[in-house]
Amino acid sequence: MAKENNSAQAARNAVFNRAPEPWQEVVRLEYGGDGTFASAIEQAVRGASAAECAELEKRLVGVLAEEKCTRAARDFVCRMLALAGSEACVPALVPLLRDSQTADMARLALEPIPGAAVDAALRDALPELRGEALLGLIGTLGLRRNPAAVPALETLKNSSADAAMREAAARAITFIGQ
Repeated sequence: MAKENNSAQAARNAVFNRAPEPWQEVVRLEYGGDGTFASAIEQAVRGASAAECAELEKRLVGVLAEEKCTRAARDFVCRMLALAGSEACVPALVPLLRDSQTADMARLALEPIPGAAVDAALRDALPELRGEALLGLIGTLGLRRNPAAVPALETLKNSSADAAMREAAARAITFIGQ
């Protein structure tokens, strides 16, 4: 019986040792594709201690830096950075925040992260965005309740030709409490 258990364990180990490394595979993540690798990383992030989050954050930022990083992988990484990120990931998220195609996911990654660097990155992205991405950013500025955002929001409220922008800016200012 022990010999059978050892053989079964050896077979499982052989399969496990041939399995691709999740951090290398997640770069190629596609919507509707195999999410096994992403799931393994998500479990690690969700179960991480505060000390482990810093290492996971570095690895997540590394995925964003990969040339072959897919849109689905970027979106996934942003969701994970919302859980494990700190001000250290801001430089990696700023280019995504300023691109209307990726602004929403980057903004959602930054929203729960405390710190002045996050507030500055969000404010600095205001002139870069238009449409729905800008509306989302205005909402995030309101949620973060950063008084330093009020002058830029006042400008939008008073000068935007778009009624939705004016209303969103006014709401954000009210939420901030100014």
